[in-house]
Amino acid sequence: MRYVLPLLLLLALAACDSGSTASAPKTQVNPALAAQQEKISAIFAQAESMDESDLQGFERLYNQALECCPDTRRVHEAYFLLGNLYLYGIDPPALDKAQALYEQYLERYPDEIPGLCTDFENKLTGIYDRTEQYDKLAALYDKLLAEGLEGCPLSQCDRHLFSYANALERTGRTKDALRWYKAYLEHDPSEVLMDVAEEAIARLEGAGE
Repeated sequence: MRYVLPLLLLLALAACDSGSTASAPKTQVNPALAAQQEKISAIFAQAESMDESDLQGFERLYNQALECCPDTRRVHEAYFLLGNLYLYGIDPPALDKAQALYEQYLERYPDEIPGLCTDFENKLTGIYDRTEQYDKLAALYDKLLAEGLEGCPLSQCDRHLFSYANALERTGRTKDALRWYKAYLEHDPSEVLMDVAEEAIARLEGAGE
């Protein structure tokens, strides 16, 4: 199973290459890193020769890349491809595996490739919402929306505003929930969720009286 890599990831990987070439003389080679690079090149070469339907084979290879080659630039590609396999290549999606994968990446490489981190955070919001992990969802939005909409790195921010408000309400943070439901209504909400948000606001304001 192969997927087109996002442009931001391709550019970031290219930048890693050019940066490492410029910063280190060719005579200075880290033997451990060189071994990892050789290993991951072999892994991707094997993946290229595999049958598209061999999903277990792809999962095994990409996990091998994560475990054996954590310091290489192509490990980021392995994370991306394995995550997409879990979400889009398997029916039903392996949400638990995708969640563990994205959480691991964000812990290991929090500042490595901002565009890829944002992509994984965006996917985690969907997973947390779908699996009703509202504590984790609210905590992630606390980080992503700490600077308000202006600093939000996610796409479709309107949808995220509603999800944030809903997660806050479900975790008992009613004052914050009320604030974000109102923020949602101020930003061109969908007709379907508009009614839900208005009902939530009336409910929360009534409870506070």
